[in-house]
Amino acid sequence: MKRILIGGIVGGIVLFLWGWVAHMLLPIGDMGLKTIPNEEAVLAAMKDSIHDPGLYFFPGIDMSRKPTDEEWNAWKARYKAGPDGLLLYHPQGEEPISPKQLITQLITNIVSALIAAFLLSQAVAAGFGAGACSS
Repeated sequence: MKRILIGGIVGGIVLFLWGWVAHMLLPIGDMGLKTIPNEEAVLAAMKDSIHDPGLYFFPGIDMSRKPTDEEWNAWKARYKAGPDGLLLYHPQGEEPISPKQLITQLITNIVSALIAAFLLSQAVAAGFGAGACSS
């Protein structure tokens, strides 16, 4: 158990440091990102229309219930016509790269690495991969 804990913590820290390297030293963090043309008008429309933070998809369809065939076909037609996309939205804004965000990222990296270390230890204990090492 101690090895799993140490491996998970070290793995989480390594993952966190790799994220820093990828975003701050390499161009990986910027690849594919673009700014919105006519941003002021788009943001004004978003502020007027969207009041709750969340992950939005568009064109939208009511996922709280099973859509009828007619609704589903209408949504597919809107999707095919475009535009379509995902929007991560925070109406109030926040500080970029805040200590809170960095600490949250580090904790989630460590928890993820702990889960991976535990699952890997269970796989090894069950004998998965044992045949691949012997020739």
